[in-house]
Amino acid sequence: MTEHGYVDGPVFRIRFHLSTGWVTLTAWEGGFQAPNHTRLNCELRQGGKVVFAKGDLFVGIPGCIDDNSAKESVGALFALRPGDTDREFFDSYTPEQLKWVTDNGEELGMLVSDRYCDPETGAVRR
Repeated sequence: MTEHGYVDGPVFRIRFHLSTGWVTLTAWEGGFQAPNHTRLNCELRQGGKVVFAKGDLFVGIPGCIDDNSAKESVGALFALRPGDTDREFFDSYTPEQLKWVTDNGEELGMLVSDRYCDPETGAVRR
């Protein structure tokens, strides 16, 4: 733990095998956001190459980081593609990042859902 109570190092690292190769998603605790969210600083690597560096994308997690909802949220963040949300969301993406989500986002989203969501209700498994 740091002097501010944050975890040193990643809070979790998850891997998915896509048709384009293995992807590693890593999340670090990045501080508390009002009213009661923990901010996760996220990174995506594929084939040893950083596609989204730590600091490129963040996601807010309600409460603490002790269940599958945080992992599902990080996976869903990297699965977002143009058309899934406001166009402005992608304004900070590099051409390489935009190509990555366009080519891989749908497949990653399905794998995240298969791993963390109940097929009957769609709710995140605890």
